[in-house]
This record gives sequence, structure tokens and C-alpha cells, in this order.
Amino acid sequence: GCATETPGTVMPFPLPTYEHTLYVAVDVPLHSVYVSYQNSGELFVVDTNICNGSHLARCATLRPPAISTGDNPQGLALDKSTQTLYAANQADNTTSVIDASRCDAEVTTGCRHAPPAAPISANGMAADPDVNTLYVASGEHTVAMLDTRTCNAVSVGGCAGTPSQFTAGAHPGPIAVDRRTHTIYVT
Repeated sequence: GCATETPGTVMPFPLPTYEHTLYVAVDVPLHSVYVSYQNSGELFVVDTNICNGSHLARCATLRPPAISTGDNPQGLALDKSTQTLYAANQADNTTSVIDASRCDAEVTTGCRHAPPAAPISANGMAADPDVNTLYVASGEHTVAMLDTRTCNAVSVGGCAGTPSQFTAGAHPGPIAVDRRTHTIYVT
């Protein structure tokens, strides 16, 4: 069980002495875990067919492909209905829009291409595909609502505009969505 097993470690993530925060998004059907760790300009995709709870030792042999993003990617959200991965780039105040169907654990043809970006200062984010919305903690007191029908891996025309937003209190951060009630929780 978990209490007796040593966790697997995937390189090239930082050494334990490096202070960092990991952000993840999981795509179960594509056996992919997207991981950002505040590295300048990229995140990684881990193949769960190779590295998983049943094969911890294989995690150390994994060399995950890098995915181009904006500067200092942090929060991640995956909209499974459009196969779009969104990455919040803190340093350049953008949100990368990545085609997860062309950049996953098995298909890497789209991983090194610079993705389009929405001009949204971002921190935490979460997608609710049922209402076609990406919620993005985007400022001192606001959460932006990006329309995922017009800003996704296939259609980027709606990424350039200023999205609707609402006031959410001081310094909104991580966001969670209850898809059953379409309620978002902002910390």
C-alpha cells in the first residue's frame, strides 16, 4: 500500500533541495499527466502507461517530453471536451492554449510548437466543459471567464479578446469546479 511504498520519481524535475510547487492536470483516456513546476517556458507530460502506482521503479527511467508554454507556467486545466490544455503563465501574464490531442504521452508532434496564448494574467484555473467556460483567477480581485468554444486547441479566434470577469475577493488563487451543480470554489 501507499504507506509502505517509496514514491516513484520522474526526472527532469528539480532536486528536493529546490523550492517549487507542482501543478498537474490528468488526461485519463490519453494516459497523460501534465506537470508544471514553475520552470521557465515549459511543462512536461508523463506517460502513465510507464510510470504509475504499479510500476514505481519505471518512473525513474522516464524522460518526459517538454511542452512549450509562456514564461513561468503554473496552474493547469484540461478541457476534455475540446482536448485543450490551458497553462497559466505567471511571468508574462498569459494563458497558453495547447492541443492535448497532438501533445500527450504517446503523440508528441505538437509539444514543441509555441502555442497560442490568451492575454489573461493567470494563477489558478479550472474548466467546466458542460458550460464551455475556463475560470481563471486573473488579478487582485477578479476571476475571468474564458469561452472555451472560441478559445481552444482548434479555434483560437476568441483567445485574443478580453473575457468577462467577476469580483472574487482579494487575491483569488486555486479554483475548483463542481460539475454537478456548476458551482466554482475560489480560494
